[in-house]
Amino acid sequence: MPAPTSDRLSDQLMHLLRSRQAKNSSSTICPSEVPRSLEKAGEIAPGTWRQHMDEVRAMVFRLRDEGVVEVLQQGQVVSVPLEEVTGPIRVRLTGA
Repeated sequence: MPAPTSDRLSDQLMHLLRSRQAKNSSSTICPSEVPRSLEKAGEIAPGTWRQHMDEVRAMVFRLRDEGVVEVLQQGQVVSVPLEEVTGPIRVRLTGA
């Protein structure tokens, strides 16, 4: 089973964010939902979703720097670089 491309991960991230926002404008997702959903769909091998987390987190922070998403910890927007963030994060589209 081939690994998903960066484009596929990015597409899935945006799909999940838009779907969640359509239900509730302030809804967030955990970045792990991206590879987990691809695993559930059979697009990545079972048990390998964690291998994609560094790429997904980097993608999230690039989108944050472009003003597309907000990164939150404990409900508060995080403005520090990825390297300074420890612990779980949540993501939402801007404008929520």
